[in-house]
Amino acid sequence: MTKNEIIEVIKQFVEGQLPIKQFEQYAKNDGDFRAFLKLESWRGCGGEYPNYLEFVDHENWNSINGQLNVFVRFDRLISDYDKNVQPTFYYIQRAQELGDIYPDWLSDDASEWVDKNIVDKVPENLNESQKKKWIKQKIKETFKYVKKPPEWAQSGEWPQDEDGNFLTFVRQTEDGDLVTYTFRNDKTKEEVEVEEYY
Repeated sequence: MTKNEIIEVIKQFVEGQLPIKQFEQYAKNDGDFRAFLKLESWRGCGGEYPNYLEFVDHENWNSINGQLNVFVRFDRLISDYDKNVQPTFYYIQRAQELGDIYPDWLSDDASEWVDKNIVDKVPENLNESQKKKWIKQKIKETFKYVKKPPEWAQSGEWPQDEDGNFLTFVRQTEDGDLVTYTFRNDKTKEEVEVEEYY
């Protein structure tokens, strides 16, 4: 791909003409595209990632907030190349509509699961208020905790049992920078630990 073709791909994504899944394939798999992003590394990317390559490789492209982050960063990048870009409002609107529904204690993998298995399956006959209530109730039923929810050191990982049901969060303990999260399988009473570092 030439530089102009790469810029056109970014523009199409930012304007809402290219689906994010196709854009992700370019960003992660196309050598020319990645070489372009490497050259753009001097810009910095904002947030926790030092450059665009780190960002595209580690951001959660499946969550609502992750998709908004992708949109915002590439909107910022493309504006230096093309002042006539007309950004879509899709990612911002979706994040505004659903952002207050998602509890901040959901891990990245849990948020992704909610997107696919709850948000995308909301009954069409509900009004907006009923939809939000329905989603919140489904999240509450799916991601259980004993006393209080986890406080993730990083992006988190909410384990599932062999049937795909999410385990119940029990507690977390800290030892220096190491945080251990304990979950329980309510059927077998077996406990599972997940570790993260600050």
